[in-house]
Amino acid sequence: MDYFEDTPDDVWDENKLLEGIQKANIVSLIKNLPSKYKEVLILHYYQDLKVEEISHIQVSLQVL
Repeated sequence: MDYFEDTPDDVWDENKLLEGIQKANIVSLIKNLPSKYKEVLILHYYQDLKVEEISHIQVSLQVL
């Protein structure tokens, strides 16, 4: 059963609106993080790096 097929349009629009607000809030919170934390999130979620790979990058940057 597909939830969205049986959902009235007004509920669907409300769900999309709430989802958009939630995404905007998350982006805003991420923007306010210190750079080192933002970098980790970007590397993990957008560059698909594993935590171990990120730790090697972070250690390498500290050595420089």
